Amino acid sequence: MADRLTQRREDAERAVAHFHAGMAEYDGSIGAREFCTLRFMLALDTVWKYAKVLLGAKSGWEREDRGGPKQVIREAWIAGWLSDDDAKVAGRLVDDRNLVAHTYREKLAQELAERFPSHLALMERWLAAMVTAHDRPD
Repeated sequence: MADRLTQRREDAERAVAHFHAGMAEYDGSIGAREFCTLRFMLALDTVWKYAKVLLGAKSGWEREDRGGPKQVIREAWIAGWLSDDDAKVAGRLVDDRNLVAHTYREKLAQELAERFPSHLALMERWLAAMVTAHDRPD
């Protein structure tokens, strides 16, 4: 379990760092937007999957039926890894990830990109809270 948990943590930290780096260089071009869209999707997937494995490790009961990202977000909020406000907004990240397949629509692609800075900030807070929980002895 520890090896899988550590790998998930490292994956999430790396993916969020790559999303952060992409956003730091974002110049509004279509290529940069598409790059950041991919980084957003990868960061979110690694963060919620890290949360899923960490929830199992902390509870001592790893459940395969824990559900998808929105269920994991609810459980992360209950665990105290997301504030009330962040938990409410986190579902929007999942909705936006699901819209990525439709970014051939220019207006939608632009709207998603406008939300990336706040999405990144939320993922960084969530990841920091999970790392703190991960490092804390039970």
